[in-house]
Amino acid sequence: MKIIQLCTGEGLGGLEQIFEKYTIWFHYSRHDSLGIVHQNSALHKRLQSDGIPVVALPSISTKALWSNAKSLAQLAEEQETDVLHFHHKMDLKLAVLAKILSKQKFKLVYTRHMHIASSKKDPWHRFFYKRIDLFITITEQMRQTALRYIPLPANAIKCLYSGVKAPAHFQVSNCQNLFAEEKYKAPFRVAIFARIERNKGQHLVLEAAKALHDNYPALHYYIFGLPSDEAYHQSLLQQVAQEGLSDYIHFKGFHTQPTAIMPCFDVVLLPSLNESFGLVLPEAMRAGVAVIGSNFGGIPEIIDDMETGMLFENGNTKDLASKLKLLYQNKELREKLAKQGKQKADRIFSEEQHYLDLEQLYLSYFNLPD
Repeated sequence: MKIIQLCTGEGLGGLEQIFEKYTIWFHYSRHDSLGIVHQNSALHKRLQSDGIPVVALPSISTKALWSNAKSLAQLAEEQETDVLHFHHKMDLKLAVLAKILSKQKFKLVYTRHMHIASSKKDPWHRFFYKRIDLFITITEQMRQTALRYIPLPANAIKCLYSGVKAPAHFQVSNCQNLFAEEKYKAPFRVAIFARIERNKGQHLVLEAAKALHDNYPALHYYIFGLPSDEAYHQSLLQQVAQEGLSDYIHFKGFHTQPTAIMPCFDVVLLPSLNESFGLVLPEAMRAGVAVIGSNFGGIPEIIDDMETGMLFENGNTKDLASKLKLLYQNKELREKLAKQGKQKADRIFSEEQHYLDLEQLYLSYFNLPD
């Protein structure tokens, strides 16, 4: 099977990282794989440094759309491509036009990683979406929305949960230097791994910390991630200083290997106000750490409340504080949730199984030769 993976995103968010993993995995599989990216993007630099076959488009402007589509169509012919798989809605027009222009009759696959906000059944969207052969969603909730909004038959819309790697063997030394600021003898450590922006909900953590601090000073909060909204970041820093919580809330910046340090913490928290999936949760679960997430978007499909983790009411800081308090006070519950969470994540959110399921979906859905 010959596969082209397409993503011209400039950043390195969850969507781009999934594309990167797909491109690398299929390169090292028994199939032929090629990545298409934007020149000098983060993806371009990373895939090049890893020695992965990649073609870079010099421009992704609207003016370059036709020339890019012609180049992609020709490339598909030269590669005798079976499947072109794109991941970003901004690449929809490019992928569809390439399919129309190419003499190679490849199958077009679109994985939707973000919430579908509106119907795509108007004439303009219908023209493009009708050219998609397989539409993949990353949650069942999103699939149900797609069944209403996407102009494709039901059997062309599939759900395939994202997968995460099994954690490497944990080393206690990974925790060194993380906790130098602590001023409490036996702290309870909560980690948040996310870009620093309002939608990710770090302000909710600060409000919960404020509510809990006087009675539970052992709680420490570690915020990992780079700011994508500097004004919001500065407002968080000011709030921490004003509330006298500087010794208990620690901004640690970006960490290149978050799964290597997750077991250093008692809880991993994802307080997002709007999250399509939330890869950090199955990562923490596979690492054997108890998790808390908001009851919104795809998160309830990851966490079964009080069984494989805990859910709090979206945006409700009082409810978040009560869940943190409960896990702090109840070690037995925390250990049970961590154990059962790991069992679920190893079974359902395994990256290894995800790739095999995707491969089988390509082969069986399109009747391609194995």
